[in-house]
Amino acid sequence: MLTRFVPGPGRDITDVSFTGRLSDFRAECKFKKDLSQVEIKMNIVFVLTRGAGNKDRKVAFDYFVALPRFHPQPQGKKTFSKAGEFQGNRTRLGLLEDVTLVIPLARGTKREDYKIFLGFQLSREEVQLNRTRNQF
Repeated sequence: MLTRFVPGPGRDITDVSFTGRLSDFRAECKFKKDLSQVEIKMNIVFVLTRGAGNKDRKVAFDYFVALPRFHPQPQGKKTFSKAGEFQGNRTRLGLLEDVTLVIPLARGTKREDYKIFLGFQLSREEVQLNRTRNQF
């Protein structure tokens, strides 16, 4: 979950620029014949809701695709930028993102050893807000 506030010190409901969630994810894998690599084509759907503080109707955020198996190497995590605009008087926006990854496969490794994580690239403040929301 992402809650992005307008710049400034305010952090109440009137200061929310937009909220977002990763709504859906689909992937298709194509393995090289010798099983040395896999190409993964992903379709990611983000749903955004315009907040009271959003005056220009624009949204911009970063998200990541991470493969823990490769951490901390550069191919362990890629960050992407996405932008959009609420049209007319609409307060919800769906954005589709297509991402293709080519992953080398090590011999003797099972497919399930290659986990993929998707999420919003959050600031420290946004992470803290999510942590306080998820306390029981």
